[in-house]
Amino acid sequence: MKNPFRKTTLAVACLALSQSPAVAGKNSVAEFDASEAKSLGWRVVDDGVMGGRSKGNIKVSDDGILTFSGKLSLENNGGFSSLRTERLKMNLAEADGLVARVKGDGRTYQMRFNTEARFRGMEVSFKADFKTKKDEWIEVKVPFDQFKGSFRGMSLSKEKFDPGKISRVGLLLGDKKQGPFELKVDWIRSYGGSASGDDIVSAALADGRFGILAKALTEAKLVETLQGKGPFTVFAPTDDAFKKLPKGTVETLLKPENSSKLQAVLTYHVVAGSIDLASALSAAEAKTVQGSPVKIAFSEGRVRVNDAAIVNADVQCSNGVIHVIDSVILPP
Repeated sequence: MKNPFRKTTLAVACLALSQSPAVAGKNSVAEFDASEAKSLGWRVVDDGVMGGRSKGNIKVSDDGILTFSGKLSLENNGGFSSLRTERLKMNLAEADGLVARVKGDGRTYQMRFNTEARFRGMEVSFKADFKTKKDEWIEVKVPFDQFKGSFRGMSLSKEKFDPGKISRVGLLLGDKKQGPFELKVDWIRSYGGSASGDDIVSAALADGRFGILAKALTEAKLVETLQGKGPFTVFAPTDDAFKKLPKGTVETLLKPENSSKLQAVLTYHVVAGSIDLASALSAAEAKTVQGSPVKIAFSEGRVRVNDAAIVNADVQCSNGVIHVIDSVILPP
């Protein structure tokens, strides 16, 4: 199929690509945006629960960057500070591991999971180390087979990590080096396995950030189309993106009598063909299924579709690709 994107300057393409994080797999574990704050409920757990004096803090910026910082103390047999989610149900059985975009201080941190595994009735932690580079954004990859069981510092070699039954996600610093620390995390995602095996609709539902989009696709009777052979490129607005629209807009569009208007809005987010970010960045515009073109450009530090910024790119699906955007784009 002919690429619907028209070529533009390679200089802009390279600049934008170098500053845009790539998606490593289908499943989003944590994006640190407002839509997931309540569902994950990240909180600090320090060694104070055991008498230690370490102190950690958590902060999430408006642009979705988590900062885990504080001071590690070895006093009173302490020596760790951690973040963890509330209890949840997460199935990553079809993936091979985790990848995270982080900027650290050169120290070694841990990714952690809890599952249904128990030791003397208590939760078993599964941990794997990852190294950071001081003041440099990097992507760290941690295969699931590196996660080893432990309980309060005691190794539990017989316990096997089951990524299909995750009940909690965490990060921990416990490198026995006293002093200040800081770790920034842009996102955490799964990779590998059959991460690209789902169609566009199924992948969006599994992600958890697209509840309003899923409802809109259902009302507009477009679910079956986007589950078809395709391929398609979908610029997918998150729930937060829909909430930026004027009050009452979503509710009005979802009314049966406005079905044609809803279809026009949704199909304005769809392009025929599977177009990855690299191809999109060598383009000026693309014709949508709705009929009108969208403009694609690098502006204000982000790759943008009209005025919407692409926040996650290249979510590979069995029948195309998803690029996540932070605003709903409206047809002319």
